[in-house]
Amino acid sequence: MRIALPTWRQRISPVLDTATLFRFVDVEGGCQTAWQELPWNGTEHVGRVQFLMGFGTDIVICCAVSRRLQVEIEACGIHVLAHTCGPVDDVVAAYLQNRLTDEVFRMPGCRRLPDCTERKIRVVECADTTQVGLAERRKIAFTADGPNLDAPLARYFGKCAYFVVIDPDTGACEVHANVGGRAGETKRRSDIASRMARMGVHTLVSRTIGPRVRAELESARVQVVTGAWPTVRSAIDAGAPEHRD
Repeated sequence: MRIALPTWRQRISPVLDTATLFRFVDVEGGCQTAWQELPWNGTEHVGRVQFLMGFGTDIVICCAVSRRLQVEIEACGIHVLAHTCGPVDDVVAAYLQNRLTDEVFRMPGCRRLPDCTERKIRVVECADTTQVGLAERRKIAFTADGPNLDAPLARYFGKCAYFVVIDPDTGACEVHANVGGRAGETKRRSDIASRMARMGVHTLVSRTIGPRVRAELESARVQVVTGAWPTVRSAIDAGAPEHRD
């Protein structure tokens, strides 16, 4: 596996889009086996993506990155771990030790979600019918094609098979089946907003959401975030809930 890190003065470069030097780190068996630093003098997003692909990059660890560039990189099968800062050597060591979620590596102003592992996922067959008050709604829902964090982020909100719901305070994860979505049925918009409220959802993340459903959700005080993240996990790693449409 090869990791690319944009660098500046031996630290993670503040912005991936303008980085001119990259460190490529080879990892095998959970250990760093080799590394090299190479300059990049181009300006176009496409050229930057091709540069990363040309060196066999599997993961990019960076600080700030534009949504456009991130989408283009991930469309090529390269995973992006954004909102990370610190000395390059320390960041590499933290990645290998699964400590990138530590506060010291967070980009200032970024509130990253806690690590969500498969063992924390709870499948919910039928949601509670009790409405959750607005002040108590803190959860983040992702539309998904499968019942886990590595499932593709659903392309269409109305036809998603599942809602993956995460509590940002505890990292607990629940999966709610969307029976109507799997059957291709169209739910009443008021039902969708009401269901988000019952699940305690404050923010909904999906690839696309129609204007009418978006308006209904936002009128129910559910924040809507859209983006071309390939999977639920990549949307979490990219800080999707922190984006604003």
